[in-house]
Amino acid sequence: MIHTPPVLDYGCSFIQSTGFGTRNSPRFWVESWTRIARPARPADSGFNESAELYYQCGACKSERTFVQNGILTDDNHDFTPVFGTRNTVVFRRKCDDHGEYRTVTPANIPWDREPRIVPAGKARLLEGPDDVHDAVLAGLPIVARVELRDPGTGKHALVECPVKTMNIDTELGGWQVDTGPVAWPDLTRIDGCFADTLRLAYVVFNTDDYVEAVVEALTDVGSPERPARVYHYSALETHESRNSLYAVCRPAARGRG
Repeated sequence: MIHTPPVLDYGCSFIQSTGFGTRNSPRFWVESWTRIARPARPADSGFNESAELYYQCGACKSERTFVQNGILTDDNHDFTPVFGTRNTVVFRRKCDDHGEYRTVTPANIPWDREPRIVPAGKARLLEGPDDVHDAVLAGLPIVARVELRDPGTGKHALVECPVKTMNIDTELGGWQVDTGPVAWPDLTRIDGCFADTLRLAYVVFNTDDYVEAVVEALTDVGSPERPARVYHYSALETHESRNSLYAVCRPAARGRG
């Protein structure tokens, strides 16, 4: 089974291209990670439990590198890479359905890469609403983990991401996470590789046992007279889950002597 990372320091974690075979050696900021696994089968089947880890990185824009002008391409689009153990998944969101929204390649294509992943110095599990409120009001970074399992396929996944928006109810003590994008797996699929199941999604939850996701999907817009299809966060999902929140504690500031 592949190792599950500790809670990450999302300010210092990157995927660094080695630049082998190309002039460009981009560094991609890690925005979330997703671990997908399938259950073990009997030993005589010759198949043991397998798992893969994917690092979803921040989006950039389509560009020509190292030119004096005309850097941004005319048919500009969002470019979101997800780097996995065996495969790289790239999402290219253009203004219309162009048939190349998602591509899956072997892990070293188009870049050889080196994960430069930094664990958080100290991550503390938040236990109860009061603990969550205290961490929010103290200005501490908060990281969420969502664990999913599909009873039909037996697949399970763990998704970790920094909480970008946290709502708190100061009167009744409630809280609600709203964050993304993350690499969100479709655990109901039994065909294809793990990379083929990944979508981009935003997640929301306010309990420890339920999550909702809005997944980027091909969406009809416009009118019957002028139809158009675009990729948009429009497909809603609900799941039973196991959710946890961690506060990342900052080290004490050191004065200069």
